[in-house]
Amino acid sequence: MSEEDQIGKREFPRATVEIKAEYSSAECFMESYMKQVGQGGLFIEHNNPPEMGAELEVNFNLPGNSKVIHAKGKVVWRMTTHSDLFAKGVGLKFTEISEEDRKRIGDFVEMHADE
Repeated sequence: MSEEDQIGKREFPRATVEIKAEYSSAECFMESYMKQVGQGGLFIEHNNPPEMGAELEVNFNLPGNSKVIHAKGKVVWRMTTHSDLFAKGVGLKFTEISEEDRKRIGDFVEMHADE
C-alpha cells in the first residue's frame, strides 16, 4: 500500500493547519510545524523524520486557545521525500491524550475541517 493510500484511510477528520509544535523522544527534542491535526493524531513536517514506530511526546496550542495540548503518540507512517502532495514528515497516532484535549481538537477540527 502506498503512503498516499495509507493517508487516505483516516478514522477521524482532519484540519489543515500551520501550528508550531514541540515534540521529543528518548533521544532528542525538536520543534517543527504541524500541517494537519485530528482527534486521532497529526502530521508533523520535518526534514529528518523520526523512524517508524518511534514514540514521541508532543505539545502544541490550537489557534485561539492558550491552553497547551499534551499528548503521546507513535509514528505510524513517514514521508521521507518531498512531493507535490506531501512534505517530508511523520504521521503520529495518539496513544495517550486526555479526553479534554481530544475534545478540544475535535471541536477545532469541526470548525476547520478539510473538505
